[in-house]
Amino acid sequence: MTDVAALLHLVDRAERGTLLTGEAELLRTGLYSLDAARRSNGGAQATARTLRARYAAAEQALVAAEARLERSEQRLTETEATVQRLGAYLANTQRACGAPDWPGLAAHVEGLLTRRADEERAA
Repeated sequence: MTDVAALLHLVDRAERGTLLTGEAELLRTGLYSLDAARRSNGGAQATARTLRARYAAAEQALVAAEARLERSEQRLTETEATVQRLGAYLANTQRACGAPDWPGLAAHVEGLLTRRADEERAA
């Protein structure tokens, strides 16, 4: 019995001294039921607080991971530009020295870029 109106009626009868033996048991059962519900609600609130804390921690971890990703992407962009600059410098140096063109230079530079990108992703 957890109907609040019925419990209040029984409490009122108890205060007036007109509570019957069977009604006293109903009142007791209702109070135990309400107490159990209160304890359960307290446990649910504690669980909700724990879940909110975990959610906040997960959000912070996600923000940190996104920041790391942005920094990694920036470093990768800078590294790609450096590799392309060095590849062009190497090609120009070879031509200036009269060395024959390195036919696989473009593929080699692309391989360096790919390897560096893989290393950045793994880090």
